[in-house]
Amino acid sequence: MGSWGYKVGESDTFADVYDHFFDEYNGGATPEIAAASVRSELADFFVEYDDQYDAHFALALAQWETQSLDESLLEKVEKYVESGADLKNWEERDADSRTLEKRATALSSFVAKLRTPRSSKKRRKRPKFDFRMDTLVEIPAPDGKKIFSVNEEFSNGAYIHTGASMMWAGGGGSVFYFTKQGVKVSAHWIDSKQLEVTIEKGIEYSKKDDWAFFCGDKVDVLYKEV
Repeated sequence: MGSWGYKVGESDTFADVYDHFFDEYNGGATPEIAAASVRSELADFFVEYDDQYDAHFALALAQWETQSLDESLLEKVEKYVESGADLKNWEERDADSRTLEKRATALSSFVAKLRTPRSSKKRRKRPKFDFRMDTLVEIPAPDGKKIFSVNEEFSNGAYIHTGASMMWAGGGGSVFYFTKQGVKVSAHWIDSKQLEVTIEKGIEYSKKDDWAFFCGDKVDVLYKEV
């Protein structure tokens, strides 16, 4: 267990348990299901000597904040504090007397907090959604009326697919898709009506059109494999 302070919550174990609970809860799980997931996925934390105290403290706080604090869990937390078991663990990890005093005060305040019912349930946070595109190709046609582009698309850092599109000022659409990251793609305009795209061999496409069209302007797409 890595601790960076004497307060309840200032340890790696506490953060891992607490964050796992709220990852599940914010994703739509009930507090009961979130707690079950914590105990299943992070089971070792609840039995290992150095981790068990902060693991139970973290789960208790998460349940308290979601108005689902289990009475048996509260009793276990109280026992860890009132028996001095947590302080003994800190002493065995060479905490000095001043730090032990601060930890004891923090534990007392923590238990008092848990014993006082929370007035409202903590709101769920919507999971962050981050979308980005890495542009591989972007070339305007010789007539200046349209642009062909190829982009690798990512959601929350995870690769989705590589997609190509032909866009005019008023619209356009996709030309091809495939799902292999890191593929080298290049393209050049033969003229404003013909585009040649060069892609490595062996790509499996989920979409592969030989032309693009918008408002009477048609472009033939020629594929070259290397």
